[in-house]
Amino acid sequence: MSMARSRTHTLSSTAALIKGKLQCPSFPPSRSLHLPISAQISAIVQTKLCTGKPSDRALLHRPIWFSNLLLQCGMPWLPSSLGLSCRGVSSSIGCLNSDVSDLNSEEGRWNAGVQPPRAPRRSFLRAEHGLSWDDPYHWLSNSSDPAVLEYLTRENRYADDVMARTLRLQQELEREMVNRMPKELSAPGERWGPWLYCARVPEGKDYAVYLRKRVDESVIPAASWKAFSEKAFGRRSNASEEVLLDLNEIAEQYGYVQLGMFKLSQDHRLVAYTVDLTGEEVFTLFVKDLATGKVISHQKIEGVIGVEWASKGYSLVYTTPDALRRPSRVFYRNFTCGTDDVLVFEEKDPQRFVDVTRTKDWSYILINVNSKTSSEVFLIQSKNPTGAIQRVEERQDNVQYFVEHHEGYLYILTNRSGPKEKEITVTDSYRLVRCDVRGLSFNNWQKIGGKLLSSFWTVPLPNSTCIVTPGANSDFNSTVLRIEVSSPTLPDATLDIDLSLKRSRFLQQLQICGSDVSYVQRSGANKHEETFVKNRLQTAASADESHPSEIICRKDYGGGTEVQDTWPLDMSSRYSCNHFEVTSQDYARIPLTVVHSKSLRMDGLNPALLMGYGAYGEVLELGFSADRMSLLDRGWVLAFAHVRGGGELGKGWHDSGKLLQKKNSFHDLLACGDFLVEHKFVHPKKIAGWGESAGGLLVAAAANIRPDFFRAIVLKVPFVDVCNTMLDPSLHLTVHEYDEWGNPSEVNTFQYIRSYSPYDNINGGVCYPAMLVTAAFNDTRVGYWEAAKYIARLREAHLYDTNKPLLFKTRLQTGHFGEGGRYQHLKETAYDFSFLIEMMFE
Repeated sequence: MSMARSRTHTLSSTAALIKGKLQCPSFPPSRSLHLPISAQISAIVQTKLCTGKPSDRALLHRPIWFSNLLLQCGMPWLPSSLGLSCRGVSSSIGCLNSDVSDLNSEEGRWNAGVQPPRAPRRSFLRAEHGLSWDDPYHWLSNSSDPAVLEYLTRENRYADDVMARTLRLQQELEREMVNRMPKELSAPGERWGPWLYCARVPEGKDYAVYLRKRVDESVIPAASWKAFSEKAFGRRSNASEEVLLDLNEIAEQYGYVQLGMFKLSQDHRLVAYTVDLTGEEVFTLFVKDLATGKVISHQKIEGVIGVEWASKGYSLVYTTPDALRRPSRVFYRNFTCGTDDVLVFEEKDPQRFVDVTRTKDWSYILINVNSKTSSEVFLIQSKNPTGAIQRVEERQDNVQYFVEHHEGYLYILTNRSGPKEKEITVTDSYRLVRCDVRGLSFNNWQKIGGKLLSSFWTVPLPNSTCIVTPGANSDFNSTVLRIEVSSPTLPDATLDIDLSLKRSRFLQQLQICGSDVSYVQRSGANKHEETFVKNRLQTAASADESHPSEIICRKDYGGGTEVQDTWPLDMSSRYSCNHFEVTSQDYARIPLTVVHSKSLRMDGLNPALLMGYGAYGEVLELGFSADRMSLLDRGWVLAFAHVRGGGELGKGWHDSGKLLQKKNSFHDLLACGDFLVEHKFVHPKKIAGWGESAGGLLVAAAANIRPDFFRAIVLKVPFVDVCNTMLDPSLHLTVHEYDEWGNPSEVNTFQYIRSYSPYDNINGGVCYPAMLVTAAFNDTRVGYWEAAKYIARLREAHLYDTNKPLLFKTRLQTGHFGEGGRYQHLKETAYDFSFLIEMMFE
């Protein structure tokens, strides 16, 4: 498991939906009813008891639910004598019997009479390297302080009050997004030995159901697996399906679920899976006997992070965290005996995380010990997990390598190069080498070439930049490789690549339903937006006769159709996707991807959403998003800035945007925005910024450099209090991330971090963009208090403008990645988009 302040994964791909990794929404906006408090409580409780889900009714037995209920009904504080924990508090009760029609009028725009909350200042003196400063909002990091919950609740209420006039637009956006979804979502079955495995999100459900069917592999030829899969998992044959795991049942019971690991034993008899039931990324391991269909209760293990099966017997290895939640130890468990679990490996270095995987052929269990910049791999024979441990190659600074095994050789992907001598050299790219397992040494690493490379051939991909994601590919003996391809204009397509026949076949493509491109007939957020859409976007007929009023982007390919140079199911006739190189302030060339409707006029009057990330060497996701169609079809330009610090151009691109070069990322983002204005893509006063997690740092820092650059900003669980966080080694990610941000115990690093940390560099006496900032109370990667402190200081320092509100919402029941429900994320997306749309059309 990669532990980092990584961005929130808001994915719409088939794979993401099946895995249950969608971003969590906030709960519906809450508004107090005009009833006495006792009557409000009675009405809400009665509603929960009579019509709520079991998970809602279960909340009634939790004292903390009532504490939040009292806050929602107007009680600003709770006596500490109640001893109520703040963990797991519901973010809101929801709208009950509320009529929103009166909230959409032009009167009282942005609720001018509603005053934003002001966080009290409490002096907290800090000193480092001879510099002293006061952090007056440090108290917000104390999650057990009742005043913190009270403040967060007031902020949630204020945000919903301000956003109340957009409720109709929120509903319209959510309805559009729901209507684009197929009623049922499924991935093509994937063969593994005598079984066909599949995952499906049933109609009306939020989460995936994992299924399988047993087949006689001798009578099913490889070319017929697609057709058989569709027949086997068709709606009319559900009676013979075997359910391995239904996440909907877990969510119904606990009110929240996030799937971590899902691993099948080699004999297909057992499945080990981990689930988080709180949002705090604390996972519990369960083992299910598929022969009986029962969970083995005494094999439940709390606090497991990674898990892998051994090749023989009922035994597995798993990782557990230390006090800072860093996965550091590997244990072995044998189900057939009553002995205690055996500690196999322990890593003491706090900058390194431990993970367990296995080779595809089940020969070895791999213990992977990684920092942000280097790696070390140990081998254990899968048939003897408590036996001798072999190290592949000793860890070295900046050297990374990854291992697979086949017929006595390790195949190693590495950035290490150079002559076979003591001096170590690394490159910005990776190479593939191999090494005999009987001589594990760098001196024995052999460059792969000759016959091993003679069978390469190319697979057709979309003309535009795309994302290629491997499937599970669990069957080591299969000659077929499953991949998924997606781009900003290509809905997710599933392909099988037959390595023996050198052919690629389409299997399935994501369905996009009910996509009416003409928003001229739709009601806008307000009359300004409606006028804009009418003037800027032509109707489908006048813009492109090939645009259908309803697009279905999933076809029946039967046994699969061979991939050609052209892709039959893309949206390039409707949306334009172009790539540019932008000159940054130091003359570096920054890649920029721009997407917009082909019927949109490029005359410098359009709104734009500028997105970036630029950290950890991660590549900015460019997969297809059906949700973003609601912006594209309203005349928005979507711009993806591939700033330094990301991984788009290799390791060097990452290195040039981290540590003491981090500021390059901020200037790259601003340069991309200037490019959009210069080339008439957007209006200079209609640029919105979007940053998630470490991407929130990128956008917030850019706003400090040029406060008038953005008209509006959305920051999701943003990493904005960098200096204070990196000075606190008690936080579980701080030490591990010294390689990315630097160790502020070094004076130069401290001064540099403090010079760009968004919280510490807010400009006084200037007007900042309108902002919608979100946090998660149970977030273990980016503390909720970072966003809370940031908004509090902004409100204190900037010039207040009622047309540029600063809104802050905290999801009080979820963690960094939110909930994984298929539909649940749409409410929050609609909330965010309605904020941006309103801000552009003042």
